[in-house]
Amino acid sequence: MRHHPLKPGSGEIRLGGRNLEGLPPHRIARMGVAIKNQIPSVYGGLSVRENVWLAARRAHHGRALETMVARALAEIDFDTEDRASAKVDALSHAHRQWVELGMLLVTEPKLALLDEPTAGMTRGEMLKTVRIIQRLNEHSTIIVVEHDLEFISLLAKRVTVLHRGRVLVEDTMERITQNQAVREIYLGSQWQPPTRASVQ
Repeated sequence: MRHHPLKPGSGEIRLGGRNLEGLPPHRIARMGVAIKNQIPSVYGGLSVRENVWLAARRAHHGRALETMVARALAEIDFDTEDRASAKVDALSHAHRQWVELGMLLVTEPKLALLDEPTAGMTRGEMLKTVRIIQRLNEHSTIIVVEHDLEFISLLAKRVTVLHRGRVLVEDTMERITQNQAVREIYLGSQWQPPTRASVQ
């Protein structure tokens, strides 16, 4: 079955001043937009290193390629030989997510769109994912769609809350958690945000 992209009802999506409407996905990707779906898009029959290497070779060559691969493997904690050579389809869900994040790290996109990157993870795995995404955010703008409010509070600089298909409020996380409508709909009156120290 062929999937047809949804056309916006109004407004524009622009990257670097260029309207992206109507451009095919591969053209948008070449402009520096990367997408990480909720279900990891990795090559299961290849090793962790091979997945990261294939992603890196799009933008890097020679010594720079090997340096980027080694750096990303260390960032996602797959820098030992046995871990780097493991087949991706034998990894846990969280580990496959980290492999895909490693693939984003080496491509250094201008904009990375992440769809529920911590879905199905334990709290410890979520905290590690926060650290990897913070590393990615050093050179890439990131937009995350996520329901885990602890994860959002540890990561986000600006938050948009949607309710029934519309923007309910957009602000800093601190102000979002104090918003009465957000508390009534999503958080509950007793919710307390975690401290950023918990990800160290």
